[in-house]
Amino acid sequence: MLELIGLSLHFGALKVLDGLDLTVERGEVLGVLGPNGAGKTTLFNVIVGVHAPNAGRVLFEGRDLGAMRMWHRCRVGIGRTFQVPRPFSDMTVFDNVLTSAVHGGGLSLAEGRRQAEEALDSAGLTHRIGQRAGNLPLLDLKRLELAKAIACRPRLLLLDEIAGGLTDRECEVLLGILRSLHGQGMTIVWIEHVMHALRGVASRLAVLHGGRIISTGSPDDVLADPRVHEIYLGDAAA
Repeated sequence: MLELIGLSLHFGALKVLDGLDLTVERGEVLGVLGPNGAGKTTLFNVIVGVHAPNAGRVLFEGRDLGAMRMWHRCRVGIGRTFQVPRPFSDMTVFDNVLTSAVHGGGLSLAEGRRQAEEALDSAGLTHRIGQRAGNLPLLDLKRLELAKAIACRPRLLLLDEIAGGLTDRECEVLLGILRSLHGQGMTIVWIEHVMHALRGVASRLAVLHGGRIISTGSPDDVLADPRVHEIYLGDAAA
């Protein structure tokens, strides 16, 4: 579904991505690990078009995204959430999701309303539908992030540390939603530091370090990789 070929990106002398190669298969859940500053969020920003790479290509379903604008990438099937939730705080939960469906997904108002209702149901947020988004607790803000992304009808969903800050019980609620989305055919790429949450859904892990993927494979194989212990988990984990 997604193929990243030789991606490089630098900001002045700072090289963030360095000839990165990665393939995401249709229907899989790929977890992305890496220490802080490894370039994980920057990688998402290149995929969705926030940053143009200095070199390399982003292919989605065989289509080279090239200079395609962010809104167009959303409408061809790539959705994302943000590490820090970004609600329209003074709007209701429903209007937040409706805005995503209409302006992100390119739907008519009538279609957007139906899609917003479905997205809120998928995210388990229908009980908050008329509430002001700025008043939501953290778990519901995370669910709102999901609902906004789902409302754009993506086939590829990029999650940026969506479990961060949640309790174990709240993580289980979130994992149930993600398992349901995956069961409906959604392809997911998930950046996360909460390892037990990631292992509860991901079928494959990739570890980013120095702007490159240094290890990829099953969760057990990747977490047993000595390089991953040294760079990400720390020597004590070995």
